[in-house]
Amino acid sequence: MIILYFVYLQSMRPKTYWHTISNLFTSPKYYLEILKAPFWFSFRFFIISMIILGLAWTLKVNQIIVPAFQQEINNNLDKIEVNYPAELEISWQDNQLESSINEIIEIPYPDSFKQNSQFPPIFGYFIPENISSEQFSTKFDQKSLLVLTNSKFFINNLQGDWANIPLSEVFPKESIILNKGTASELISKLKDELEKIFYLVKQLNFVVIPLAIIIIKLWMSFLEAILIFLFFKLNRVVLNFKKTLQLSLHLVVVAEVIAQITSWIYPSIQFSMFTLSYWSIFGYIFWTQKKRFSKFKT
Repeated sequence: MIILYFVYLQSMRPKTYWHTISNLFTSPKYYLEILKAPFWFSFRFFIISMIILGLAWTLKVNQIIVPAFQQEINNNLDKIEVNYPAELEISWQDNQLESSINEIIEIPYPDSFKQNSQFPPIFGYFIPENISSEQFSTKFDQKSLLVLTNSKFFINNLQGDWANIPLSEVFPKESIILNKGTASELISKLKDELEKIFYLVKQLNFVVIPLAIIIIKLWMSFLEAILIFLFFKLNRVVLNFKKTLQLSLHLVVVAEVIAQITSWIYPSIQFSMFTLSYWSIFGYIFWTQKKRFSKFKT
C-alpha cells in the first residue's frame, strides 16, 4: 500500500504540488485561478493531500493514542493482578462459572473510566447463581452496567432493558481456573496477546486511516459544495456545480491542514476547527475577491 501511495504521489510533480499548496495558504485570488485548471488536477491534488494528511494522522494515532490506550489497559490489568483476592477462585467448566465465595462480588469502575450521570453507580456484579434480569432488583442494592451470572453475561442498555449473552459463546470450551496464582500467568499472556494486536493495529492504520480520510473528506467536500453552490445562486454567481466542487476540494485540504495542526497544538480543543476553518477561508475569499466573482454574475 505504501508503494501505491508513492506511485500516486509521483503523478504530480513536487514543485507543482508545493506551488499549489503554498498559494492556497497565501493568495485568496489563487482559488479563482485554480478553477481554470481541469477538474482532474484538483481531484488529484486533493487525493495526494489526503494521503499525506492521513499518514500524518496515522503517526499521531500510532505514537500517542494507541500507546496511551495500551498503557491504560496494562495499568488496569496490573491493578487486577495486585488487588485480586487471595481467597477467591473462579472456575469455568461444563459451561458454568463457579466461585469459591458464595456471595455477590461488586466490581467498581476502572480508574480510567470516565463515568457520567447516564451510567449506573456500579460497574458490574458477579453473582454465582443462574438468575434472570427480572431478579436483579431483589439481589442488588444499586443498578450496574454489567452483570455476570454463572451462565450468562448481561449488559445494561441504559434504557431499562438488559441484553444477555450465554457465557458459552464468550468463554473457551476448555476449563479455566482463576485464582491468585493463575491470575498473574493469565494476565501476562493477555498482555502478550494485546501487544501483538496493537502492533497489527498500528500497521493497518497506515492503510485504513488514509483511506478513511479520503472517503470522509471527499463526502464532506461534496456536502459543503452544495451549500456554496446555493450561496452562489443567492448571490447570482454563475458557477456550475463541478467548478464549485473543485473549489471545495481545495478548501477542504486547507481546512484539514489547519484542523490537524490545531489538534497537535491543542489536543483538548472541543469544537471542530475543520468546519470553522473551511467557512472562514471561503468567507474571506468571497469578501476579498468580490470584483472577480462579479464577473461570474448574471
